Amino acid sequence: HGLNPIFDCYDCQRHFVSIDDSGQMVVDISYRVNSPSNDGDFIRKLRHTFRQEKKDDWSILKATDNSYLKQEDKWYILDADPSRHMLIYYSGCNLAWCGYKGGIVCSRFPVLDELSRIEIETAAN
Repeated sequence: HGLNPIFDCYDCQRHFVSIDDSGQMVVDISYRVNSPSNDGDFIRKLRHTFRQEKKDDWSILKATDNSYLKQEDKWYILDADPSRHMLIYYSGCNLAWCGYKGGIVCSRFPVLDELSRIEIETAAN
């Protein structure tokens, strides 16, 4: 396992996080993948709807899906400042692979600010 530059690194990936009317977290993800064989990029979009594992506890979220890969993900929120960033550890299964895992840093800004970097680094250790 480890870093797979084809699967893990996208030229552009955006997560739009919101809370729906039922109180579940909805994450709309859009990513662009460079495809030399297709003479350019292709864009993929998907939506995860997360529910809390425990009522009133936002630290562990679970998403079951969906039509595309039949995936089931758990997101563990390790650190969050809703105005600036979230540090997420994830693990899950889908039709192609069971046992994938990794981390995501989500930021409201294109460049992570120094305070967020320090808080994330502290939480990760």
